[in-house]
Amino acid sequence: MKIKFNNKDYSIRQNADGLYSLTDVNKAWELEFGIKNELPLWRHDFLTGVYNKKYGHKVTNKGGKKGEVWGCAGALRRFNKHCLDTKNKQMNNP
Repeated sequence: MKIKFNNKDYSIRQNADGLYSLTDVNKAWELEFGIKNELPLWRHDFLTGVYNKKYGHKVTNKGGKKGEVWGCAGALRRFNKHCLDTKNKQMNNP
């Protein structure tokens, strides 16, 4: 899968379980917009939040604290939206 920002493509890997690399999404947002360290914050909020409990999206962490974070398509959409919201907040509050 690829995501596109400002006509630049960023590859998002998919593992054998069909999960997408949220780490790749995080790197793309960081490279394109300078949004850093959103994945650990989002992951904690997501896993403990009502949304995940209601819809049961799958998010896994492989390789410990510095490892990859993988998520289903729903988790990928939720994380991408979180990054977009963060970007918009930064633009509105320089």
